[in-house]
Amino acid sequence: MRDYEGERTVEALLDYLAAVELEIISGHVVSEEEKKKTIGGEKTKNFFKHKPQRGSIKREWHYEDHPGCQISGFIMTDRVPGNFHIEARSLNHAINPKAANLSHAVHHLSFGEPVQRMAWLGINAKAKLVTSPMDGNVYVTQQKHNSHHHFMKVVATKYDHIKYQRNGIQVYQVLAQSQAMIYNKTVVPQARFSYDMSPIAVQVSHKSRHWYDYLTSLLALIGGAFTVIGFFDSSFASLLKKK
Repeated sequence: MRDYEGERTVEALLDYLAAVELEIISGHVVSEEEKKKTIGGEKTKNFFKHKPQRGSIKREWHYEDHPGCQISGFIMTDRVPGNFHIEARSLNHAINPKAANLSHAVHHLSFGEPVQRMAWLGINAKAKLVTSPMDGNVYVTQQKHNSHHHFMKVVATKYDHIKYQRNGIQVYQVLAQSQAMIYNKTVVPQARFSYDMSPIAVQVSHKSRHWYDYLTSLLALIGGAFTVIGFFDSSFASLLKKK
């Protein structure tokens, strides 16, 4: 198909585009007689409304065939505030901000080195959930020019009372909050993950008490109870004598 050299009118441009589309669909150069049967005036409008598909079968869209991008890995960071983000970008294509949907699911996100399964046996199950609170969450963006931003406060935590680790284990508790952010119509949305390292560290230790410590505490409670009862008894007795 040669370059367009016709009139600069809407009707002429539509006829030209219909001719180009017809050649692409048919796979050969279209003669003038074929063009006259399909293109021109109302014929051009009907052509675009009821354009024939290339091939006999039109493929349907199945979501299982298009799972989207799956990202896995790790990032080496310093103990300073920072962020990482996910966005659609290409050096050879222009991304339409209106069509960019950053809906995403977080399968696993944590800080620090992976902890062996045996090391978690001596720790409360809730403590493990706090190290990766975003696991299994799905963040769906239903409106255009929107995307979710995640803000995480990271607290270093050390557990000393680990049966299978002599020196204990070091994990990082995460306090996460998420909210949908509105973008400018000319900016491509991105899924942003911002984190801030807390200057305060938590150390959890477990120490068992000896039986005589328990006995001493029990006797102290009993002796204190008798002392209080004796005080009230003498007070009431003195008041009754005065009357």
